[in-house]
Amino acid sequence: MTKTRVRRTTEQQIADMEAKLKKLKSRSEKKSQAELGKDSEGMAALSAAIDTVCAANKASVSDVIMAIARVRRARLIITSSKNKNPMIGD
Repeated sequence: MTKTRVRRTTEQQIADMEAKLKKLKSRSEKKSQAELGKDSEGMAALSAAIDTVCAANKASVSDVIMAIARVRRARLIITSSKNKNPMIGD
């Protein structure tokens, strides 16, 4: 038994594509709702930690952030030199 294929009209195809587009837009809106700001939890500690790293290594903030991004992308684990506890890259 062969399946018969139902040909959709152009209007039906457009309606289906609009429904898919609406679904994608609603999904992206949900993702963008969780934005960080300067008052977000942990931002003060993060800022202090980045400033400490910048001062210790005489690097700019952008260099530190780009280095963290490279490490995360490579899925490496940054460990503390004192207690060897993983800090980033789980």
